[in-house]
Amino acid sequence: MQHGLRLVLDRVRDGAYIVDRGRRVLYWNAAAERISGFSRDEVIGKCCADNILIHVDECGTPLCTGGCPLTATIQNGALCEANLYLHHKSGHRVPVAIRTMPFQDPESGEVGAIELFAQVQSDQEIQARMAELSRLALLDDLTGIPNRRHLQGELAARMARFNDCGIPFGVLLIDVDHFKEFNDVHGHAVGDLTLQTVARTIRAATRTFDVAGRWGGEEFLGIFPGVIADGLAGIANRLLMMVRTSRVKTGTTSLGATASAGGTIALAGDTVVTILDRVDGLLYRSKRDGRDRVSLG
Repeated sequence: MQHGLRLVLDRVRDGAYIVDRGRRVLYWNAAAERISGFSRDEVIGKCCADNILIHVDECGTPLCTGGCPLTATIQNGALCEANLYLHHKSGHRVPVAIRTMPFQDPESGEVGAIELFAQVQSDQEIQARMAELSRLALLDDLTGIPNRRHLQGELAARMARFNDCGIPFGVLLIDVDHFKEFNDVHGHAVGDLTLQTVARTIRAATRTFDVAGRWGGEEFLGIFPGVIADGLAGIANRLLMMVRTSRVKTGTTSLGATASAGGTIALAGDTVVTILDRVDGLLYRSKRDGRDRVSLG
């Protein structure tokens, strides 16, 4: 690869990598290391599908085995753009906007493709939002996301807006499946790491104006302004898919977890108490019906 091109890509803020026709990684820039957690030494010479980024779309469809934008670019020279979720080295999912374009090395004649990827929600935006919550003592100590106190205040505020102005919102109560058994088998340190991974995944997969936090134990609560039933179903299924496809890394071991959810839309006559009672009952239904699913009502 030309030295000049390497210098340019080393300085861009987007993640960038170059692959050959077999999708073997030839180049990996510093931003790719920062966004993905994988170092150059870990990926150079490997196929990008080999437990590296493992892109999935919003429906959870793995793209490395079908529908890969890089493959389309290599085969027909198409420029591709998409919003996807990559797999971070630590296990959670990161939302990214990707662009692919064909590449031919002028020195070797090798034909392949370049992918550029940028975080949809930057670390700076997340850190600024979390710093403000921390100032108000509204963050959960373990996971670093909003705690129950903040969620209670946000739910009460959304309920007031709904009653005064009719602005709809949805609520999801999400619970990590079989968490007690997971803790008993793997230990509390791994259990804590699991909660942190699930929290990062949920935070990354929600919109900037949504509020999602730790309700208590292995339960997470999400509040989603402006959604109706169909929209809430889509959000819930995407979140559960993101948890399902995340991994908990501990030493050489990689563990998976799933979650169940109950979800509801605010209705006329509701109070905070009735909404919470309803999502709790719906979560119980998901657990009873086999887990790793959402029940809406």
